[in-house]
Amino acid sequence: MNSIKETKKYKLFKFYNNNRNINKSHVKYLKNSIAEHGQFASICVRKVGKYYFISDGQHRFMACVELDVPVKYIVDDIYTEDSVLHMNTKQANWKTEDYVHRYAMEGDTTYISLEQMYAFYNFSCSKINDAFNANTSSPSTSIKNRTYKIDKKRGARVLGLATALFKETKDSVFLESKMIRVIRDVIRNNPKRFKDKLCLERIPKKKIRIYNKETDTYREFVDAYNYRTQKNKIY
Repeated sequence: MNSIKETKKYKLFKFYNNNRNINKSHVKYLKNSIAEHGQFASICVRKVGKYYFISDGQHRFMACVELDVPVKYIVDDIYTEDSVLHMNTKQANWKTEDYVHRYAMEGDTTYISLEQMYAFYNFSCSKINDAFNANTSSPSTSIKNRTYKIDKKRGARVLGLATALFKETKDSVFLESKMIRVIRDVIRNNPKRFKDKLCLERIPKKKIRIYNKETDTYREFVDAYNYRTQKNKIY
């Protein structure tokens, strides 16, 4: 059985690309626990050259670093980078953005662009995934399967319209996830007929509601756009 070791030589430890982003609130919780009770569970590491790659326990490691206390660890070489991904997804139910981060760290340009959008736009990750989704499948599925495709022009247009409609009406309904998807689908389904200028003129004149069925919200949006017009109707 591998023995438990401890050290304060934090620079010996490295993260795998497959490790999730650090959750600061979880580190804070662990700091309080370790400060009061000590580090009960050792971190698991794999030795590669002179470094120890953390396969399990990255949050415990960060808590020890911030507390400036020795890290307890066990060296176990059975863990590879791929097994870390498998273990994390089974143990902690990875969020969609965790997959985005993992693939971005591997150099996948699609996911690098998506992470940049997370930092640039003042919208949640899920809304950004919806807005820029060039697939017909759900973003969460295609991101996990690594088949997600980005439509940068349409995504920027969708979020721009949602923001402009909110500013014009002061109605937060235009910032809801369902509305983001409705605006995206209206643009996608009417590539030549739908005009942003007309949208900003017509939609604020009508009350748009969010319904349980997204198709009902879509229909109300389309009806508001088409109100009292006979030419170039959208569908």
